[in-house]
Amino acid sequence: MQSRTYGTPLYFYLTTMKKYAVETAVPVYYDPELPYNAVLQPGADFWTYFIKYMPLLFALFGLLLLVGAIKKFMLLLLALIIVLRK
Repeated sequence: MQSRTYGTPLYFYLTTMKKYAVETAVPVYYDPELPYNAVLQPGADFWTYFIKYMPLLFALFGLLLLVGAIKKFMLLLLALIIVLRK
Protein backbone atom coordinates (compact mmCIF):
# COMPACT_ATOMS: atom_id res chain seq x y z
CA MET A 1 0.00 0.00 0.00
CA GLN A 2 1.29 3.45 -0.85
CA SER A 3 1.81 6.02 1.87
CA ARG A 4 0.83 9.61 1.28
CA THR A 5 2.14 12.74 2.93
CA TYR A 6 0.02 15.82 3.41
CA GLY A 7 2.21 18.85 3.85
CA THR A 8 4.63 18.61 6.74
CA PRO A 9 5.02 15.60 9.05
CA LEU A 10 3.88 17.78 11.95
CA TYR A 11 0.60 18.54 10.17
CA PHE A 12 0.07 14.84 9.51
CA TYR A 13 0.73 14.03 13.16
CA LEU A 14 -1.52 16.74 14.54
CA THR A 15 -4.47 15.99 12.30
CA THR A 16 -4.38 12.22 11.92
CA MET A 17 -2.21 10.42 14.43
CA LYS A 18 -3.86 11.98 17.47
CA LYS A 19 -7.23 10.64 16.33
CA TYR A 20 -6.00 7.05 16.18
CA ALA A 21 -4.04 5.92 19.24
CA VAL A 22 -1.74 2.92 19.02
CA GLU A 23 -3.40 -0.47 19.59
CA THR A 24 -6.97 0.82 19.62
CA ALA A 25 -9.80 -0.42 17.44
CA VAL A 26 -10.77 2.01 14.71
CA PRO A 27 -13.39 1.73 11.98
CA VAL A 28 -11.96 1.10 8.53
CA TYR A 29 -14.04 1.75 5.43
CA TYR A 30 -13.24 -0.41 2.43
CA ASP A 31 -14.64 -1.54 -0.89
CA PRO A 32 -15.63 -5.21 -0.65
CA GLU A 33 -14.80 -5.76 -4.32
CA LEU A 34 -11.40 -4.06 -3.97
CA PRO A 35 -10.39 -4.53 -0.32
CA TYR A 36 -7.03 -2.82 -0.83
CA ASN A 37 -9.01 0.43 -1.31
CA ALA A 38 -9.48 1.26 2.36
CA VAL A 39 -9.69 4.55 4.24
CA LEU A 40 -10.03 5.65 7.84
CA GLN A 41 -12.01 8.78 7.01
CA PRO A 42 -14.53 8.47 4.17
CA GLY A 43 -15.58 11.38 2.06
CA ALA A 44 -14.01 13.99 -0.15
CA ASP A 45 -11.84 16.88 0.96
CA PHE A 46 -11.27 20.34 -0.51
CA TRP A 47 -8.68 19.21 -3.07
CA THR A 48 -10.98 16.54 -4.46
CA TYR A 49 -13.63 19.13 -5.24
CA PHE A 50 -11.00 21.57 -6.47
CA ILE A 51 -9.67 19.08 -9.01
CA LYS A 52 -13.20 18.06 -9.99
CA TYR A 53 -14.65 21.54 -10.56
CA MET A 54 -11.66 23.65 -11.63
CA PRO A 55 -11.95 22.59 -15.29
CA LEU A 56 -15.52 23.88 -15.26
CA LEU A 57 -14.30 27.27 -14.10
CA PHE A 58 -11.71 27.33 -16.89
CA ALA A 59 -14.40 26.37 -19.41
CA LEU A 60 -16.68 29.14 -18.16
CA PHE A 61 -13.86 31.68 -18.35
CA GLY A 62 -13.05 30.54 -21.91
CA LEU A 63 -16.72 30.81 -22.88
CA LEU A 64 -16.88 34.36 -21.52
CA LEU A 65 -13.77 35.28 -23.51
CA LEU A 66 -15.31 33.76 -26.64
CA VAL A 67 -18.55 35.71 -26.18
CA GLY A 68 -16.57 38.93 -25.75
CA ALA A 69 -14.55 38.22 -28.89
CA ILE A 70 -17.73 37.52 -30.88
CA LYS A 71 -19.27 40.80 -29.69
CA LYS A 72 -16.17 42.73 -30.78
CA PHE A 73 -16.15 40.97 -34.13
CA MET A 74 -19.84 41.78 -34.69
CA LEU A 75 -19.25 45.46 -33.84
CA LEU A 76 -16.30 45.55 -36.22
CA LEU A 77 -18.39 43.92 -38.95
CA LEU A 78 -21.25 46.38 -38.35
CA ALA A 79 -18.87 49.34 -38.52
CA LEU A 80 -17.40 47.96 -41.76
CA ILE A 81 -20.87 47.59 -43.31
CA ILE A 82 -21.79 51.15 -42.30
CA VAL A 83 -18.56 52.54 -43.78
CA LEU A 84 -18.98 50.61 -47.04
CA ARG A 85 -22.59 51.82 -47.53
CA LYS A 86 -21.50 55.48 -47.53
